[in-house]
Amino acid sequence: MRLTFLLLTLVLGTIAFPSTYAETSVEKIDINSASVEILDRELNGIGPKKAAAIVEYREQNGPFKSIEDIQKVYGIGEKTFERNRDKIIAIQPKDSSTPEKPAEASPTESKTEEVPAEDKNAK
Repeated sequence: MRLTFLLLTLVLGTIAFPSTYAETSVEKIDINSASVEILDRELNGIGPKKAAAIVEYREQNGPFKSIEDIQKVYGIGEKTFERNRDKIIAIQPKDSSTPEKPAEASPTESKTEEVPAEDKNAK
């Protein structure tokens, strides 16, 4: 009787609370754009100081080329990296440092003639 009750409780519990037993999917954190607050809140073993160190490193050295590069930040070692490996990504930002060149005028559009400057000493 007790065994039946226990099995019934387990089955009904699983049906009533499926999210408790289901694996939840977590959105990955882009270490090249995440704020201090997001890094602090979402990553294991990362508090406000380490989160600030990640952002500071990124600002001084440019974007992380791979998720493994986060270990270059002081205070973040292999153990912290391994705990967060499945939570982070390193999206490379578009290169916006090179400004676009303005379109050059075609030869037909620029029909300005060069007028010689008057020579003041010619008189």
